[in-house]
Amino acid sequence: MAALFKKDQIYQQLRSDILNGKYPDGYVLPPGVEFARQLGVGKVTLAAALENLENEMLVKRVKGRGTYVNYSPEKPAGRSILMLVGKNYMRMPNNTCLKMFPRFHRRALEHRFNEIFFTEEELEQMTAEEFHRMAVHANIGGVFVFPHVFNGNESWLKTLRQSGIPVILAYALRDDYAITGCAAVTVQMKDSMRDALRHLARRGNKTVAVIGLKTIYGERMLEMSPDELHREIEAYGLTCPDDMMFFCPPERKVITDTVKSLLRRETAPDVIITEGATLPALSGALHECGKTIAKDIDVLVFTDKETAIPEPGLIIFDCNYDGIAAKSYQILLEADKWFPDSPPNRYHYYLLEE
Repeated sequence: MAALFKKDQIYQQLRSDILNGKYPDGYVLPPGVEFARQLGVGKVTLAAALENLENEMLVKRVKGRGTYVNYSPEKPAGRSILMLVGKNYMRMPNNTCLKMFPRFHRRALEHRFNEIFFTEEELEQMTAEEFHRMAVHANIGGVFVFPHVFNGNESWLKTLRQSGIPVILAYALRDDYAITGCAAVTVQMKDSMRDALRHLARRGNKTVAVIGLKTIYGERMLEMSPDELHREIEAYGLTCPDDMMFFCPPERKVITDTVKSLLRRETAPDVIITEGATLPALSGALHECGKTIAKDIDVLVFTDKETAIPEPGLIIFDCNYDGIAAKSYQILLEADKWFPDSPPNRYHYYLLEE
């Protein structure tokens, strides 16, 4: 098990003390400087731990009055949703969760759910009994799990399965539904890529360049490896020479230089297929080279249309995060029909926006 940061150690310690009654309901915690000194930590470390406890609704901070404990086994809160995500994933640039959370927040307000944000690593540190007590206190009615590549043996996943609470994979990938046995909104990435290639072929494009990003999952675009991409591209009568397929680190200069090298070739591509995170650098490189999207070269991007830069002529395949949030909440609100024996798997596709 990975070592915990100091703020996580203090968070776990204080949560355990609250749940076990060391700090009773209504108890006012000592002022920040004094409490930090008692615990042997800095003010910043303590503040981070208290923020996690506040998100979990175990403490409340009232301006002018201080921070007091808000936990009693006999005092459940209003309905809550546990929003679970991997800590390492949250550190990734341009991560999907930060774009999805506002959509889920709107649904939570609409259906009057509180939201509790938690990481898998934090859940791993809890016993099943501790999680049960927290779930009862916070009146957790469901869990949304955000992007993760599962092996099925995760200890925190076992805790969730045993909790008696509906669990929905809000952005399921690959075989997550089959591996976990949880309800899921499965993003059909490969089918979305095929839709995009079919669209490009119909537009009369012939030569394709691909500019993707290297991630923790390796060189992949919409779950396809370079070899898979080549096969799919050729299946639609398009061509992508090996030296026109790139997977770059998420660095603007590298992406910019890659685009410029493509445009300097004697035979430039008809279209560039890319992802939203590369778009600012790609757009800048095109402008520097005096190229106009749609007029001189087509650009097809898989992105979130709400956050995509406003570039005329782009061919956008929208992730449709609103649709993911809607399907996830629909599954949750219908839990009485399927939980626990028949978890549904709803498919989700990217949408063409021109």
